[in-house]
Amino acid sequence: MVANLPGTCVAANVDHWTLEAVMDVRPSILCPVDFSDGSAGALRYAAAVASHFATRLIVLTVEDFADDAMLADMGIEVLRS
Repeated sequence: MVANLPGTCVAANVDHWTLEAVMDVRPSILCPVDFSDGSAGALRYAAAVASHFATRLIVLTVEDFADDAMLADMGIEVLRS
């Protein structure tokens, strides 16, 4: 007998085909962009990889809103190359 505890999944009575269908989940590719030249290249690469593996591409836009003074006030040192 298998105990069914709160927050647990009991898979004792799951047939093979149902479990296989659950495990057939394709990963997604997440590509953050900040509209720079570098992120444009990364987006092209991510699109090619997503196309090759026939998976979903999620594009996340990122905006850098903090200026150096604000970060210094928060005690964060800014290193720029």
